[in-house]
Amino acid sequence: MKRLLLCCGLICASAFAQTYTVRPEWVKADEDFLASDALQGRGSATRDEQIAAIYIASQFESFGLKGQVQPIELDSFQLDGKAELRIGDRILHEGADFYILTSSGASVTDTLPDALSIVEGTKAQLDRFAAGGATTRVTTLIKGIPATVNGTPATPPASTRVILKSGLLPKTGETVSLTVQSTPITKFTYNAMATLPGSDPSAETILITAHLDHLGIGAPVDGDSIYNGANDDASGVTAVLEIARALASGPAPRRNVLFVCFGSEEAGGFGDRWFRENPPVPLKDIAANLEFEMIGVAQEGVPKGTMFLTGYERSNFGPAMKEHGALIGPDPFPKQNFFRRSDNYALAQRGVVAHTAAAGGAVPTYHKPNDDLEHIDFALMTQLIQSMIEPLRWLANSDFRPAWNPGGQP
Repeated sequence: MKRLLLCCGLICASAFAQTYTVRPEWVKADEDFLASDALQGRGSATRDEQIAAIYIASQFESFGLKGQVQPIELDSFQLDGKAELRIGDRILHEGADFYILTSSGASVTDTLPDALSIVEGTKAQLDRFAAGGATTRVTTLIKGIPATVNGTPATPPASTRVILKSGLLPKTGETVSLTVQSTPITKFTYNAMATLPGSDPSAETILITAHLDHLGIGAPVDGDSIYNGANDDASGVTAVLEIARALASGPAPRRNVLFVCFGSEEAGGFGDRWFRENPPVPLKDIAANLEFEMIGVAQEGVPKGTMFLTGYERSNFGPAMKEHGALIGPDPFPKQNFFRRSDNYALAQRGVVAHTAAAGGAVPTYHKPNDDLEHIDFALMTQLIQSMIEPLRWLANSDFRPAWNPGGQP
């Protein structure tokens, strides 16, 4: 009997020691749904974004977690597309002579260059706007930066930016005014989240994130107008889902692990900024935040089979994860300033050690309709996600709290 018990104990210990295996078919299944044409590119604050959030929350539920979708109200405005730009005695018309890139929602007069900036567009830029897709995408959430998010003031009102056709730039001393008509509208963006409770109620929280939206329907390229966002950022969402599946399948970690997929990152980071102002746990109790973004396509300059961590040199987080097996290293593109260009930055500004893991930040498919399933390297994605399981499990069970290096916190 003792020999049998000893044998069973060895078998159980051996099974417990085995590393969790990420299944490539699960990775592909997540991508197949999130980046399908049926979701029409998961445009920010659209029904398609909501469907993606519901899918993510339901996946969390299937892992035994309590998934939830958070609707976030965005108060914005709609422009009528018939603005007039007066330059001296000339009257220019929106669509025929110029396009509005961003707007405060109000008419602007004689305020160059503070509240109104004007640039001369290239033919390629103007052709994109003339196709109609680009203006469709920016109509509300970029042309109309929300004044409030769930009743809380968002960022300061956007300046008005106009792109002119060639030869129409104002001359020195000319009076410039832009007249717009705007209608208030209310839309919703959606965060999806779940918590894996830790075994120690007093322990901190590890935050693992991605953004669930993309660009939606845009200007057609080679007949394709759906900006699927398979890499940006269905790949990051897939990483969050598969890490949640892995960690939920084992013993409860000591620390809590919070999984969040943010809405409206592409439109200004409204989902993550709302989370920052309304965190489910105090920000001081978040030991670290790791965002996953664009891990499905390798960028030239990134060591093969690895990711880079934005702002790697700013804290001791990246080196610690690498030491425990994460296929991760320094950012080879510091001039691109990727550290400030994802959801991690809003939290880093409040002191949370927060970084983004990526395989590429400026790949050929970036913000194009061909960011689709055909261009995803599923073997790479599976390998990268696999490399993060045990380091994150270690972090969730350890006493290690990442810290900013001197001068590293933004």
